[in-house]
Amino acid sequence: MIARATPWVLASLAACGPSRPSTPPPADATPAAIPAPPSPPASSLQVVDATAAYFAFWDRHADAPLDVQVERFVAEVVAAHPQLYTPEVLGLDEASFDDALATRLREVLPLTAARLDDVRATHAEVQSELAEYQASFTRAFPDFEPDAPVYFMGAIGSFDGATRMVDGRSSLLFGVDGITLFHAEGTNPAAFFHHELFHVYHRQALEAEGVDLASQRNIAMALWGEGLAVYVSGELNPGSTHQELLLPTEMIEQTDARRAELTAELVEHLRSGDERLYATYFLGAGGGRVPKRCGYYLGMQVAARVRGDRTLAELARLSGDALVDEIADALRQIGSSTRSPDASDK
Repeated sequence: MIARATPWVLASLAACGPSRPSTPPPADATPAAIPAPPSPPASSLQVVDATAAYFAFWDRHADAPLDVQVERFVAEVVAAHPQLYTPEVLGLDEASFDDALATRLREVLPLTAARLDDVRATHAEVQSELAEYQASFTRAFPDFEPDAPVYFMGAIGSFDGATRMVDGRSSLLFGVDGITLFHAEGTNPAAFFHHELFHVYHRQALEAEGVDLASQRNIAMALWGEGLAVYVSGELNPGSTHQELLLPTEMIEQTDARRAELTAELVEHLRSGDERLYATYFLGAGGGRVPKRCGYYLGMQVAARVRGDRTLAELARLSGDALVDEIADALRQIGSSTRSPDASDK
């Protein structure tokens, strides 16, 4: 779902991600540090299908022993696209990358093998429908002009959609396996793609306003970037349920039950660059201390309260101390509310 480990200010999972898996991601999917913001986009999407070696691997080795699969994946798939299978792109520890990659493959390849026909179908579907989703997004944001390359790849459990630096360029990556494994039945693919495209647009809009993105690496802007992407995807797909927006029912119920406590903690740390707190609220790395990935859900509610009479494009251009103050006020309102939010609170 939207980010399994997305760049931390404005991008997907996902952690941004939203990247909301129905199948839990591997424990080592959490990045060791806050990723640096990628460079801004400027003109039109350039699609790069990097799945040929991935599917050829499965054609040759679907029935091979797992140890053989791990060895051949590295030799055939990673070697074919070394720029995509890096610690930064996959969210693995650089110091122990070879071991971490092997561990990840042992966890994910059996899951993928069981859904291989679905992964192939996902690949065909997303390739055929991306232009449609971009067109509907551009109708809502006519000034959307990205030049970010779009890669389709086997992401081996790292993400469904994410923004990463690839060959020195800000790129939008879609993991065809991640989309298959992480998205429960009943999710809305249009909402997912709109979420990811909004991350690209959001960065473009802030750059146009002269915002120094490197200065925005804090909890407030993570909450705002991911929450606004969820909110916008709901607005572009009217009537969407939380499930269609990749917000699991169990997470929502757990978050609503503890919203006073959770919002108070976020208010206290909004201006912090605490990587552990970010991973806790957005990557599910809190060991159960908070509901997994509840930052997306709380951020969506923040965006709804901050909006007022603003257009979606105007929301994308907000930044700075004034925005952080509005986020804090919205969190306090959410924390003190006695009403359980529903899908209309997008």
